[in-house]
Amino acid sequence: MNGFTSLLNCAWEWSAEALLLSISAAGSAALLAALVAAINVCGRRWLSARQMGLLWGLVLLRLLVPFAPPGFFSLQNLLISVQSEAGKSVDEVRTADVGYAEPQPNPTPSNDYAASPAPINNAEPGDQFSLLEDWLSLALPFVWVLGAATTLLGTAVVHWRFCQHLKRMPVSNDARLCRLWTSARRLARVRRSLPIVLTDSVDQPAVTGVFRPKLLLPEHATELSDDQLRMIMLHELAHFRRWHVAGNWALVVVRAFHWWNPLYWFAAARFQSLREQACDAFAVQRMEGCPTRSYGELLLTLAGHRQARASWRIVLPVSILGFFSAFFRKHAVRNRIAALRTAGIKRSRLHTAAIGGLIALAAACGLTDAGTPEAPAKPGWDWLSIDAVRDWNDWHGSSEAESGETVVRYYDLGKALRRIAEDEQISDASRMLKWQVIALLGGYEPDRSNPSVANVKRGYEERVVIDGAALKVDAPVVVQAEVERNIRAWEQGGLAIAVGMALAGHPPHRSVLEELPHTAPTLSRA
Repeated sequence: MNGFTSLLNCAWEWSAEALLLSISAAGSAALLAALVAAINVCGRRWLSARQMGLLWGLVLLRLLVPFAPPGFFSLQNLLISVQSEAGKSVDEVRTADVGYAEPQPNPTPSNDYAASPAPINNAEPGDQFSLLEDWLSLALPFVWVLGAATTLLGTAVVHWRFCQHLKRMPVSNDARLCRLWTSARRLARVRRSLPIVLTDSVDQPAVTGVFRPKLLLPEHATELSDDQLRMIMLHELAHFRRWHVAGNWALVVVRAFHWWNPLYWFAAARFQSLREQACDAFAVQRMEGCPTRSYGELLLTLAGHRQARASWRIVLPVSILGFFSAFFRKHAVRNRIAALRTAGIKRSRLHTAAIGGLIALAAACGLTDAGTPEAPAKPGWDWLSIDAVRDWNDWHGSSEAESGETVVRYYDLGKALRRIAEDEQISDASRMLKWQVIALLGGYEPDRSNPSVANVKRGYEERVVIDGAALKVDAPVVVQAEVERNIRAWEQGGLAIAVGMALAGHPPHRSVLEELPHTAPTLSRA
């Protein structure tokens, strides 16, 4: 029973971590989607369907990337800048009366900086809400994993059944179809020979197979004219040339992680619609005379055909109309007919290069995280050893930090926190500064059970309290001066100044640089 519980806990932890990564990727993709939507609205005249589809493809790609390299043009830099300005105004209001001078005595100073709100008399509603929150946090990761597994396994099983069915279907040797197919492959510049399969398993012409592709034609397609069949074949060859069947597999993977995300469904719908419009433009441009009217009539003819009742839903092949319900099919066909008016327009090389640069800029903004590539790596615990902690304690512990009368002083950390958030992109810098001030007080001691780590001494966490941007320190005067000097250093250069001084061998300014574990605050041996 204990083994099963341990396995269940491990599965929950992995599921929760993956769900958090999925949510993080969704947030980054939402920023990119807003940019892409603005580009689509403002540049609709100058962008082709294929170019707009590439932009929405970037959004889908971002949904798979929870982490990305830092970039100067990242959209997250803009978001952090806005949050920093908002936090700056809030800090100015909250700490307008808090300075480096000691305030007037307060009969109950501990209540001014209490981290928790006042107790509630009636705790029953809060208990119910807390219980519901616990159940949701416990169930959501498993629900997410169940949805992802259902998506992947269901699609794989359905496609396997469909492939087994196609293996029993003979390759068509119809002379008319083979002649038109050869002519279409020559117009599309496709040298590879693809077999044609006549089957009623699909109600629309489609291409399937990543490594062994086939052209699927329903029986009623043989009743169409030669020009109509040639346009259908050119459209499907455009899917083949651009690896859209493999793209459908990629969409299945994205959907497995983001089946709950409305942004995925919207971006995937836009991507697939624009992809079909791009293939329409390919077919029209390869036909002599750019017969947009004839192509629109072909789409209406195919859309008016009654949809077959298959025993399974086909999701991976690419079709000229897509495998949608009747409502979505009519809406998509209406948009595609409207897009045919610009399908035959040929863009100049300069125009194509300019739009390519715009797409590259959008990728640089959306597929990168906050920060700059040349920014130094964030300092970690590697250089900080138990010997450094002993140095702190030797300098502070007996002679200054723990001797003499202690005084309580208050400091304003607003400017320092904003500087650290901007330079190191650290969201929760107040916790790190708290442990650093504790280190200045000589508040660490070696662990008796494990001499390679150091723990916070009893009572030192209560001597350092941070509420928002206000810091309260209970320490001797000499240590208060050291705290003030460190705060000035943080305001001028963030944590980088503290790192440099620590590595240069100045014990009074040694700093705890990274956030300690959430359990017991310890320092590992380097």
